[in-house]
This record gives sequence, C-alpha cells and structure tokens, in this order.
Amino acid sequence: MKSGRKTEWTTPDDIKKLILRKWEKGVFLQDSLRHTIPYPLKFTLKHPQGQALSENFGSAIKWTKLFINTDNQPYTVQWCDINFREVGRNTLPVALLFDSELSVASFINRKKELHLFQKLTKEVLLVFPKLEDWIFNKPFVLLELAPVLKKLISITEWILKHPRPGIYLRQVSITGVDTKFIETHKKILGEWFDILLDSQHIDFSQCGIKGFEKRYGFLSKPPMIRFRILDPSLYINGLSDLALPPDQFSNLDLNADQVFISENDINGLCFPPIKGAIVLFGRGYGFEYLVDARWLYQKRIWYWGDIDTHGFAILNQFRMFFPNAKSFLMDRNTLIIHKDHWVEEKSPAYVKLENLTDDESSLYRELVTESLGKAVRLEQELISFEYFEAALRVISV
Repeated sequence: MKSGRKTEWTTPDDIKKLILRKWEKGVFLQDSLRHTIPYPLKFTLKHPQGQALSENFGSAIKWTKLFINTDNQPYTVQWCDINFREVGRNTLPVALLFDSELSVASFINRKKELHLFQKLTKEVLLVFPKLEDWIFNKPFVLLELAPVLKKLISITEWILKHPRPGIYLRQVSITGVDTKFIETHKKILGEWFDILLDSQHIDFSQCGIKGFEKRYGFLSKPPMIRFRILDPSLYINGLSDLALPPDQFSNLDLNADQVFISENDINGLCFPPIKGAIVLFGRGYGFEYLVDARWLYQKRIWYWGDIDTHGFAILNQFRMFFPNAKSFLMDRNTLIIHKDHWVEEKSPAYVKLENLTDDESSLYRELVTESLGKAVRLEQELISFEYFEAALRVISV
C-alpha cells in the first residue's frame, strides 16, 4: 500500500473543513441575506480511481462506508456507477448535496448563529433598509452586536429625527441608553449615520471617533486655552495663570504687545516676567481654536517648538493662521550649540513646507536630507535655561 493514499480521498470531515472556511469568510451569512448560492449546493468528492481502487480495495471499502447510513446527516450523498478497467463496475460516492443554507449550517454546527443572524437582519432592515449593504459586508459584526442591537437602533432612530441636534451626548434622552454606551459604540453608530443621514447633516471634514461629535452636530468638550500673563500689570483680578474656552479667550483682548507660543508646558511655566507679554501653551498640530481671537493678529507672536521635521511642520501650519509669527530658538545656531542633546526623531515628516523663512527652510532641508545626522531632533526643553533667558532678553528689548 502506498503511504498516504487514503488522505487523497475526500471525507465528510474534509467537506466540513471546507465549508467552515467559507463560513468564516461570511459567505453563507451573506447568502442568507442575498440568496446568491444556488441550491442544492454540491461538493464534489475525490474518490479512488481504478488502479488505486485495486491496490487499496480494503481502504476504499472503509472510505465508502463513511457515506453510508447518513440518515441523520443534513446532506444527501450522490452515488454513481463507475466502470474501471482494473476492477470493473463499482458504485462510489461522488458528491455531497446540501438542499439549503440551514442544512449547511447544521452540518458545521452553526445553526444557532444562522438563526440569530436572520433574526437580527430582520430587526435592522425593518427599520433601516438602507443598511443592507452594511450587513452584507459585516455579517459577523452584526452577530457581535446582538446584545446591544436594540439600543443602537433606538439611537439611530433618534438622530434621524434630530439631525445635528446641537447638544452634548450627555443630553441625549433615550430610555435605557446612557452617554457611556454612545461613547463606546461611536464607530458603529458613525458607520450607520453616514449611510442613513442626509449628506447635508454630516460634516465630512471631521473623521473618526474623535470627530464624532462635530461630524454629526453634537456639542463637544471645548479645548481649554491655557496661558500665563508675564506682565504683573496685566493680571486679571490678580490671576496670571488661566485656562479659558476659545470663545471666552477670543473676547479677552489683553493689552499685551508680545505673545509666545510654547509647545512644552514646563517651558511655558519657566518664562520670567516680561513687560507687555503672555505665553500660550501649545498643543501640537491644530490651531483652529485661536482663529477667532482677532486681537492676537495685532501682536508680535513668537512660536517655540522642537527643532525637528515635525516642529517645522507645526510652525508651517501655525503660519497658515498667523502669517507674521516668528520662530523662537528654532535656528541652526541653537541646534549646533546643543549638539550634545540631540536625539533621534522617531518618524520624521518629509513634506513640502511653504510657510517657512529662508533660514528655516534651509535648516529644514538639512534635517530632511540628514546632512547633520540621522533624524536629528532637539527637544525644546533640552535647550539650556541660560541660553533661553539670553534669547528672551534680545527680543524683549
């Protein structure tokens, strides 16, 4: 007998494994929705041929018995009389036939999942027929949502009745639904809202979970603008270190001459008293929250960030809003003097920057081309304090 001969003949377990692979790809659940598979579904069996049948007749008999007495199986065996030159006519199983999606699911012990999917599908499509494509593309996601589906439907019905509601998620009043539930399911809700809401009710400039509130017209927690007043004569009721929402900051109109932007909080706290000056605590990319503070446009603005590719990219973006802003301690001389403090930038940003000065662009090119070293980065907090104070004295005269 040739080793491994029996494994070449298809067994019911082989068909089960094949169907399971298809199930895991969502094929049979998708068919339950769209009826794309023609039934009866036929799986052809690889059976012994003439010489193999002759050489392994005993094994072939055992293999054939796997397909006999299948009354309790959800499939039908198709038999065929085959005439072989070596052994004559023999009746062999040549295919398994499944008459429905239910028989397939029963065979692989997935009948419960199939029934649940069909139930959930009816619940969703009864209310939101436009979600059929979503269900087709994500059948297993729908199964995972079974315990919370009714709540998701309730929230979606609510947003369709109250598009762009202009309230906080905390204020949404739906029986059995709390803020935490909505927060936890933003991804799914966002996918549904995108399909079901009119495009005029979606802010497509906002994306992902972080942009959920703005995308669908909810109020979001405003970013707080923290700043220190460096001139004691400008203190507000004796207060020098404050944090305000953007709308209040926009109406502030401090009688300051200079505004420093520091990306490092500790550096912001270390600024000494400076006549007619304040320091804002930066937050990296994104300065939209400062746009409405029109009084800032009349000030001398100094931006201080890290000397690396991202630092210049942030400076470049800042100048899109405040084109007259100058950089502070982001020059080549500062970088070279502090060479002992260089570190490697983890993921440099190699993009074209159009809002830099000639000197800044030159240094940025050196960083991008790595002419000074691999991914050179000088973090602003590593600049010596004495050097920082000396630079302040020069520009504050």
